[in-house]
Amino acid sequence: MLQSKTITKLLKQSLKPIPQQNESLAQPLAVSLLSPEGIPLVTSTNTPSILTNDTIKIYSLIARHSLVSGWTIVQFEDGIKGIVSTIDCGRVDTGASDAHIEIIPGSITDDIEHDEDKRDDVLFVVLFYDSTVTDAVAKVKIDSLVGALNDGLKGYLRS
Repeated sequence: MLQSKTITKLLKQSLKPIPQQNESLAQPLAVSLLSPEGIPLVTSTNTPSILTNDTIKIYSLIARHSLVSGWTIVQFEDGIKGIVSTIDCGRVDTGASDAHIEIIPGSITDDIEHDEDKRDDVLFVVLFYDSTVTDAVAKVKIDSLVGALNDGLKGYLRS
């Protein structure tokens, strides 16, 4: 399980500038780890940032609730975008075989989609960026961050 200082370091690493072909630097604006409801738990910003804390909270809620599954890119005002992705913090496999899954014919996919919003073992991460960062670069950054957080937050459950 990751400590809060380690989570902050991981978030800050995703904000490092990326050299571009035209010798300029593309740098994301901010990154937030979000609760299942979309509330920022930990946020890291580049200074000076054009995003205020209130703006980050609002954009985080919008991004979280725009996500249908996996990841998505959300266009905000003033040319700011956010890419939001799911972090699965499911229970650590203890090797116990007492789990039982019952498959019942019917509209099972509808039940699964509705249950996804209610899961307490899912967190979200959102990376905010502007036109200096391409969508492809943002996707690579969020994927590497999600990979590290998926491993490090395994077993985290809300109480």
